[in-house]
Amino acid sequence: FPRSRYGGVMNKQMDNNREQLMSIVKTQTKNLHFLEHSSSEANILLDMNHRVLYFDKLGEVYFKKIYNRQLELGEDYTSYLDEVSLQDFLSSFNKAVNGVSVSFEDNFLLSDGRGYIWMELNFTPHYTEKNQLAGVSIGATVIDEKKLWQWRHQCRLMLR
Repeated sequence: FPRSRYGGVMNKQMDNNREQLMSIVKTQTKNLHFLEHSSSEANILLDMNHRVLYFDKLGEVYFKKIYNRQLELGEDYTSYLDEVSLQDFLSSFNKAVNGVSVSFEDNFLLSDGRGYIWMELNFTPHYTEKNQLAGVSIGATVIDEKKLWQWRHQCRLMLR
C-alpha cells in the first residue's frame, strides 16, 4: 500500500494535542489538590497575578449572582470587581500572599438588585511541594441562616 503523504503530519499533530491535553489535566489536578481540604461551599483559585486558575460550579454560580459576570479561566479577577470590592479584595489577597489566611463575613448586593446574600469569605495561600507560593484561593460559604439567627437573637435580647 502507498504511504499517506500527510500521515506523519497528522500523527505529530495528534501527539501535540495529546501532550497539551495531558498538561491541562495535570495542571487542573494540582489545582484541585490545593482545594481538596476546603471547607467552603464555593472556591476560586487565583495565581500571583490575580488570574483565575480554577473555579468550581458553585463559585461560578455565586459570582454570577453577585457580579452578573461569567468567570473565565486565565482572566484577571480584578477586572470583574467594582472599586469597593477591589479594595477589599486587594487587602485580603495581599495578606494571603504574605502567608496569612484571611476570613471575614460580608453581605453582597445581588446583581438583580432584589436582595443581599451574606457570605463568609476565606483567602488562603497555597504552596507547591517546594514550599513556593502557587496561588491564593477564595472560599465562600453562604451564611444567610446564621445571620438571620443572630439578628433574631439580638432582637429577643433587646425586647427583654
